[in-house]
Amino acid sequence: MRMTRRPLSMNFKRYLVPVVLLIVIFFATDYVLVRTIRNYYLAILEAQLTSIGQIYSHSLAKGGEAYLLINDLLEEKLLGAGKTVASQLNGISDTALESLADMLGVDEILVYNPEGVIEYATNPRHIGWQTHPGHPTYDFLTGDAETFVGDVRLDSVTHEYYKYGYVRAYNGYIIQVGEQADDVHRALGRCPGRDVRTGRPWPPRF
Repeated sequence: MRMTRRPLSMNFKRYLVPVVLLIVIFFATDYVLVRTIRNYYLAILEAQLTSIGQIYSHSLAKGGEAYLLINDLLEEKLLGAGKTVASQLNGISDTALESLADMLGVDEILVYNPEGVIEYATNPRHIGWQTHPGHPTYDFLTGDAETFVGDVRLDSVTHEYYKYGYVRAYNGYIIQVGEQADDVHRALGRCPGRDVRTGRPWPPRF
């Protein structure tokens, strides 16, 4: 019996369609799988970034609260020292002011008479200096407030930065208590993004 051989092209066509179909299915499955994995990890990344953003915003808010709290404590310290000095003006002297400054933990104490002239000071360079219109001390001297704390500013005599608090004494005298800016910076510097001179976001420290 004689067998008839099928042409090679017919055999090739017979297997070509399934092979092509398998290749198409493979690439389609691969594409879907890659897209699924990519979308999954993008979703995780987005969730993580959202969480990080929330944590960062919370941290900034807490940093702002800490700044305000520490600044309030500094102001209370300056005013408390000023009130202590005001209560001991009788018999005050430069030496006594130096002792009070050490005891109260402040850097500078100035005592103005009712005319705005410094009569006593922990730094003798200040003695005899008189305030003038436009100066923060003059504004306090001629105002009605009993106490006041300003921002960190340049001292008119030493040209160094201080944060000053003012207290009005019973006899018309003015007590000015100062904390050096470096000390203020160390206290407030733990709250990033703030300028100790203004309370606004700061450039590098002065």
